[in-house]
Amino acid sequence: WGKKHVPIYVIPKLEYQLSYGIEALSESEICLLWTEGLLNSNAWFYIGHIDVFTSKLTLVDQFPALSVAERFGSFNPLNSLNILHHILKKVLSLSEGRYLLSHSSGDSSMTIYRNVQGGKFTRAAYNLHAAHSTLPPTPSTLSVPWVPLDPNILLPYHVHHSRVPCTFPPMSSDNLQNQKRGVAKTNRRVPVQRKAVAMETKSHSPPAQPSGNEGVAPKKKNKGKRANRNKRWKAKKKLKKAQSVKAQ
Repeated sequence: WGKKHVPIYVIPKLEYQLSYGIEALSESEICLLWTEGLLNSNAWFYIGHIDVFTSKLTLVDQFPALSVAERFGSFNPLNSLNILHHILKKVLSLSEGRYLLSHSSGDSSMTIYRNVQGGKFTRAAYNLHAAHSTLPPTPSTLSVPWVPLDPNILLPYHVHHSRVPCTFPPMSSDNLQNQKRGVAKTNRRVPVQRKAVAMETKSHSPPAQPSGNEGVAPKKKNKGKRANRNKRWKAKKKLKKAQSVKAQ
């Protein structure tokens, strides 16, 4: 029996965030894998993840061409084929000549430029030499887009330290112990506060407000003695009045 030859496709991929995980495949890389999968449906893909800071091979990811669709994400090949069909249809309708296709990111339209001999043109001109004669400016650090990570790929570092991909490094043991102590202290106070709130909410009426005379000794009341004095004074007055009448 002869050995069966299986075509393979190797893709090197530079990794800039290995301390957090493996970067997800870009749309151009997914499109490349999808195209190769159409040409060789029984092929195997090998993606070599290389640390950009040490130039060492960190991980080799291998999978068959039939499972490329699982890595598509938001990529839809039908939309891309539909756009390509309209572009080719438009280009075939043009007359013979040299053309340049231009497309801006995020724009659904496309611009077609035609090579003009003798410098004669009827519409807006695009000078390739003037536009691309100098080197492009160096991009700033803020203009570099952030590449998302793939949370489904585990590195040996994650397995050894029992860490989840795409997460920040854990806190040190000293900070963790201090945090646990602080949580324990707060937990001791929480039941007291809850108990106080529960006691207040049992009564339907609001708690009594302290008055302004709180802490001052109450005044003594002598209403009974005053009434007796008035009665005695009135009785003496009547008695004197009766004695004066008899004397007359």
